[in-house]
Amino acid sequence: YEAALERLLPRAATDRDTAEMCLHCFEGLAYNARHDRRPADAERVLRRGLDALPADAAHFHHQLGRHYANAGRPA
Repeated sequence: YEAALERLLPRAATDRDTAEMCLHCFEGLAYNARHDRRPADAERVLRRGLDALPADAAHFHHQLGRHYANAGRPA
């Protein structure tokens, strides 16, 4: 995922299909971190996605909310 993001992120601001692929890469990285019981890394990945893909802010805010709620931090 990291290699794909490195290659794709520069084009994500101007190409919606590329941005969508980047979104999936961020989701994959967050999933892997959660699966490996690294919740802080999952949060970092989601925040990085929020910064990198501002057009998808709602998606990343939702995912961060779910991440916090699943960790027992609903506020």
